[in-house]
Amino acid sequence: MSLTDLIILDVGGRRLSTTRSTLISRPESALARMFDPESGLEPAKMADGAYLMDTNPDCFQVILDWLRFSKVMLPSSLKDYGAVATVADFYGLPDLVQHIKTMPLLLDEKLTLDVDGKTKMYSTRRTLSKSPLLKEMCAKPPQADGSYFIDCDPDHFLIVLNFLRDNIIILPETAVKGIIS
Repeated sequence: MSLTDLIILDVGGRRLSTTRSTLISRPESALARMFDPESGLEPAKMADGAYLMDTNPDCFQVILDWLRFSKVMLPSSLKDYGAVATVADFYGLPDLVQHIKTMPLLLDEKLTLDVDGKTKMYSTRRTLSKSPLLKEMCAKPPQADGSYFIDCDPDHFLIVLNFLRDNIIILPETAVKGIIS
C-alpha cells in the first residue's frame, strides 16, 4: 500500500476518488486512522471496488477539498454549512469545524438561546462571538431542540446580550425601578 494509491469511495451512493495521502493528511482524524495502513484499523467495508462511506456526499466532497487544499469550497447546491461541520466533527476534523463556524454566512446565523430553562432568546453567532465564553459555548453542539442552554437569570442575561449587540448597558425597566425606589 502506497500513499499515492487511488482510493475509490462510495459516499452515500456517489462515487468519489482520491489518494490515500489525501485521506491521511490530518493524522489525528478518523479518516487517517481508517486509511493509514500502519494504523491497524480496518477501513470501511468495500463493495464493487469502493469503500462504503455512509454520509452526505456533498458534505464529504467539502471535506475532501479541505484535506487537499485547506480551503472550504462549498458547492452551490449545499446550503447547510452546519451539516458540513457535523460531518467534519464526526470524522475528527476540528480545524475544519472551527473554520466553518467563522465563515461570514454562519456568523449571521440566528441562534436560539434557552436561558435558565424558562426563556427563549435569539441572537446571531456574530454577536455571541464577541464574548469568549459564549463563543466557546456556541462551538459545541446545541441541545436536542437546537438551542444553547444559558444558566443565568433571563433579566441579567438580557443586559449582557444587549451590551454585546449595542456596546452599551441597557438596564431592563424592572432593574431601573429597583434602583430608583
